[in-house]
Amino acid sequence: MKFFGRIAKRLCTLIGGIVVIVILCAACSSSNSTNNVPSSDQESSTKKSEAQYEFTEKPTLVYEDYTNKIVGIIKNNSGSDKGYIQISFTLYDADGNNIGTALANTNNLKDGGTWKFEAIALENDVKSFELDEVSGF
Repeated sequence: MKFFGRIAKRLCTLIGGIVVIVILCAACSSSNSTNNVPSSDQESSTKKSEAQYEFTEKPTLVYEDYTNKIVGIIKNNSGSDKGYIQISFTLYDADGNNIGTALANTNNLKDGGTWKFEAIALENDVKSFELDEVSGF
């Protein structure tokens, strides 16, 4: 009986080791695949996003006393209603340094509908900005 107990213990150890190795391989594989996306795939993803959403009023930086904001109007051309939409901008100072991000989001934007967004920038010395992403689901 001791013989079978030792075999069962060794078998469990072997199976446990194999499971750990498989998990580690899967984790390494998934992290590498996201970092090795060719730039053409990234560009096509950006173009797809641009086709789904259209600015009907160009984003503009508005200076206020205590905050700055980027305002504009965007249209949902995705072909489907969206339960959530988010837009983000990178903010730059006078020297071109990245100083933060401005974000805005909304819920329930119908296909063909427009959204008048205000992306708040808490940084005071914003001189320019660049669109990062418009995403929705």
